[in-house]
Amino acid sequence: MSMRVETAPSVTVLRTLQQPQLASSAKAATATLPVASALGTDQLKLSTPRPVGTQPIKLVESETQALKLGVAQSPTSAVKVGATVPVQPLSLIQPANQAPAKPSLSQTGLKTPEDYQTVFKWVEKVTGKPIAYQTPAAQKAYIEAIQGKPQEAYDPQGFLAGIGVKGAVTYGRDDKGVHKLVTTIDYTPNSTHVSKPLQVFQKVAFWFFKHFPKAFGWVANKVDDLYFVKKDMKAQTWIKTPVPQPPIALQDPLIPKELLKQVYAGTQSAQALDAGWQVTPATIFDKHFLNAPQGDLSGLFEDDFHMGVPDQDHGEGEQHYGSYAIAKQLGFSDEQARRIGTANFDMDLNNTAYGNSDAFPNGIPSKHFDLNKDKPGQQDTRFIWAQRHLDAAVELAKRGHFEQAEKELGYGLHGVQDAFAHGHINISSHAVTGEIPDAVKYNPVAAYEATLATIGYLHAYITRVMA
Repeated sequence: MSMRVETAPSVTVLRTLQQPQLASSAKAATATLPVASALGTDQLKLSTPRPVGTQPIKLVESETQALKLGVAQSPTSAVKVGATVPVQPLSLIQPANQAPAKPSLSQTGLKTPEDYQTVFKWVEKVTGKPIAYQTPAAQKAYIEAIQGKPQEAYDPQGFLAGIGVKGAVTYGRDDKGVHKLVTTIDYTPNSTHVSKPLQVFQKVAFWFFKHFPKAFGWVANKVDDLYFVKKDMKAQTWIKTPVPQPPIALQDPLIPKELLKQVYAGTQSAQALDAGWQVTPATIFDKHFLNAPQGDLSGLFEDDFHMGVPDQDHGEGEQHYGSYAIAKQLGFSDEQARRIGTANFDMDLNNTAYGNSDAFPNGIPSKHFDLNKDKPGQQDTRFIWAQRHLDAAVELAKRGHFEQAEKELGYGLHGVQDAFAHGHINISSHAVTGEIPDAVKYNPVAAYEATLATIGYLHAYITRVMA
């Protein structure tokens, strides 16, 4: 599914293992990550099973407690990343002799009206367009509408906290929040990309949603269960589908760490880690995104948030602020950023190694919506997928398969971003309400939170690859 600025489709949206030295006469072998644990992690199937430990997710670890994000790494691969420290804007490091500064909103979550105003202004800066809420009353209605359950309610394993996202609000929003918004502001869905009969149906269904929310919710739950997610729920794809695809060739040796460092030497994360700086996704966001001058940003939000890759259809030199621009701003090369952004958007286009991957019944809805949302204590299916793709990307990169690794990153990022664009609304509700759930101008806080999560996800990849 997609986070869009203009008219959008209503419904589109390894860990480091101790690898054995293989003799030259060993037979070729491949491996995928076919079974996910409750944490959304997997083990490579080796001829001799190897135990893989698990522990609570943390972003920053000591030398004896490696960065985990779902699984523990081997002690020999541990890296000292540093502890989270308060920072001044435009500074990655807090000098040892300086008094701690007040934490930024990216470290604590949105707490005050001023925090929301900061986000609104930032989104308008990186889009070059006004958000949909230009009056105090409209902004108040929007802020109230996006308040939902705390992120821990749907993310009991702490995936978001592990990549540096704390106190997210749009992630917990459900149909009640969307209903509250559309009954407060002047909004009518306008999905011009579909046929005239479907446009008429959408308007009628939207009227039903607006005036009879409880009855609509009952119908939407039935439609979702019996149509949209029935096949995926039965297949349990987020657990059983092999990752990565194609599988990892186990006979491929691990490449030298120095080569890994060369490939990603230009990234902000790699430079900070190489210098021994105490850096977090929040400090990266504050320096290179929130407080960066307009001209220093890599592009603007436009068209589709997931991709945002420049192409000839948008004019020479024009760029879009999305996954591509975020990766570019983080120091990934143009080629790497394009690969990540394109793979991300390809999830909606059914153009991936995983076959049909959109949110429709024959696709993989669990990548776009949380199919465990009504099961207390169960991990968000989007984060199980994201963790598995991240694990696979790290293992692929350490064997030199950088292109496939970066595609896996894009696949995983899609669900991470949809977690904020869609929150926990019904798929049917998204189809009926059109742009209101995930268009950037209608959900600017989701754009901000998805950006922070994208930074954290890519930072986790670099940190683990360089460990």
